[in-house]
Amino acid sequence: MTTTKRRSVKGGAGEAVDAHERGKGYLSPGEVEKLLKAAKDGRHGDRDHALLLLMYRHGLRVSEAINIKLSLESTRYYLAHAKQFDFRQRGYLWMYDEELWTEARTFLPVVRSFGLPVEELTASEVQKKFAVLDDVSDLAGATFTPFDGRLSPHRLRTHYINHAQAGGVELLSGWQVVGIEGEKSPYRVTMRRVSPRSIKRALTDGVATSNKPPKEPADELVVSCDRIINAAGPWAP
Repeated sequence: MTTTKRRSVKGGAGEAVDAHERGKGYLSPGEVEKLLKAAKDGRHGDRDHALLLLMYRHGLRVSEAINIKLSLESTRYYLAHAKQFDFRQRGYLWMYDEELWTEARTFLPVVRSFGLPVEELTASEVQKKFAVLDDVSDLAGATFTPFDGRLSPHRLRTHYINHAQAGGVELLSGWQVVGIEGEKSPYRVTMRRVSPRSIKRALTDGVATSNKPPKEPADELVVSCDRIINAAGPWAP
């Protein structure tokens, strides 16, 4: 008799869901030096070396570095479809106190190396550029990126859904993942149907949906897949 290891979608306190798949979670100083050397020998050596060195010395996450490039490409896409997304390029202002300003200025060369225009502003320049800010006495400095803007998240979501479905993606709406089986592909994913009322309660009252067994066989769905992407953002288990 063989048994399949089953793991909950949500790990225990302080435990990553994929902890059993991870080995050492850090690089030794020697490994870092080799990584930096390899980066410097690449096509964009100076930029990549500076980016990795900044991440190493200041403890930046990989996601923070990736977000720079992803944000640039996303904004270019929004500009190309500005009317469809109701995208308005009005810029973005970040204001800093003395402690955070020093850290922010350290990161600026890397941001600019990706081609993102960033303006450094003194407190007086901030007040002159944004007259609505009448008291800037606690500011050490600020950055302004005119490339940024705002859009309609609902229109963008609808666009992505339509684009995915046109490419053959099947959208399953109203299903909750309650279990993932397997330590390597193919994985077995178990889902249960969630009523509109339960979804509303989860969104408005923060009440989690129930994990009770389904009343009908049609209310449970099991799929097999090679890859699983958890795209729940801050709500990801």
